[in-house]
Amino acid sequence: MQALDKNPNEEECKKALQDAETRLGVDDAQLVPLLDQLAYAYHSTGKYVEAEDCYSRAISITEKKEGAKSPLLVPRLHNLAVLYRIQEKFKEAEQVYIRTILLTEKFPPEGILDLATQKNFLAGLYFAWGRLPDAEILVKDSLEIYKKSLGADHEYAAFCLMGLSLIYKQQGKEDEANRCFTECERQMKGAARLEYLESFQDISHSLFFLSRQHYRQGRLDDAQILFRYALLSETWELWPYHPFVSQSLHLLADLYAAQGMFGEAEHIYKKALALRQSVLGDQHPTVATTAHSLAKLLHRERRLDEAENLYKLSLSIRRHSSYPPLLAQTLTAYAELLKEKRESEQAKQLEDEAKRILDSYSPAAHDRT
Repeated sequence: MQALDKNPNEEECKKALQDAETRLGVDDAQLVPLLDQLAYAYHSTGKYVEAEDCYSRAISITEKKEGAKSPLLVPRLHNLAVLYRIQEKFKEAEQVYIRTILLTEKFPPEGILDLATQKNFLAGLYFAWGRLPDAEILVKDSLEIYKKSLGADHEYAAFCLMGLSLIYKQQGKEDEANRCFTECERQMKGAARLEYLESFQDISHSLFFLSRQHYRQGRLDDAQILFRYALLSETWELWPYHPFVSQSLHLLADLYAAQGMFGEAEHIYKKALALRQSVLGDQHPTVATTAHSLAKLLHRERRLDEAENLYKLSLSIRRHSSYPPLLAQTLTAYAELLKEKRESEQAKQLEDEAKRILDSYSPAAHDRT
């Protein structure tokens, strides 16, 4: 599936679509990518009804031009299914995924991996929905496809085995869970831990590594969360500018930092910061949040000049936000850095300002943002 590599602007997308409709008519196949872009703009800002209309129209045009069994329908349908899943409309998403499976079953033999991918999407939906036996069947199907097409020791097979381990654990099937996890570990033995996470695929691999680590420690809930995040990387690549991507990345960076995996945390914080600045603007409160977290990490690593620039960025935003304790938090952290740089006079000024803020703050008078 091709990623939409531009941060969409709703008005620009609407105008581009209107111009194309004037030139080409309302049912031309060239409208489909424009409808995809406008739908992306809509659902990135929570306008799900409008986004659904665009995706449905793209599907309708593709059906008219290419036929109801065209492979070109699969990415169109996937867009709609993800939109439903974001809203936790599981039943609607299920029907769409079932249709993509029926379509990919008709693909030539070289398209068999596409069938496994669609089965995995539906399995993930069932897992989130709590329909574990249905998820189990689909993951087993995918595992067999990967074994036959890629070999029993391929990493995709290991992903399936990890999924089955979690499904069996949830069902109380300890023996089956342990058997699948042991096989998964055997296949992934020697796989390097990736510290420098440059791509969404790298992040997925790192999350898979961490999920297995938590599973070994008996932290099943954490293992499940990490594994589900690992499987989200395809969606992140499809809609890299969607706000839920930067939010997810920031939360994952927090997790890595808490685990002492500072190299991974730094790279993910930087990716989250760049996305938030691009999507939400340089002065958005969430930009301050990520800048502050990254500054703390670099401060800990004694990279004081880099950390100072990020503290300053966070301060410049938080001075205009409506939740003073966050401003006090950054003032205090920055003051500690200045002390280490032997700039005690400025540090004292910041500490005094933070104290005044907290002393005068009344929770009833402010809403946290």
